[in-house]
Amino acid sequence: MSTPHQRHEHVYAIIRVDQFQGSETLPQDMITVTRIVHDQACAEQEVERLNHLNADLGCTYFWQITRLEQPLPAAQLAAIAHEHHAEPR
Repeated sequence: MSTPHQRHEHVYAIIRVDQFQGSETLPQDMITVTRIVHDQACAEQEVERLNHLNADLGCTYFWQITRLEQPLPAAQLAAIAHEHHAEPR
């Protein structure tokens, strides 16, 4: 698993892989982010609980650390929107 970066807020995605769908299923159709939590211990406990609870259903859960993007300030959003409208199409 990745380690946190100093400049970004980190959260933990709880991810489900639906193995019961078969090998012909596209990966993006087999993977679901079920929840985002702020605490690694909470993510670990939830993954353990879900794997135990759903052991016979053909799915596996794991957690992955990820970055939480903060909303951009309104002025920055306006500048981005202005750039996109000014570009020739």
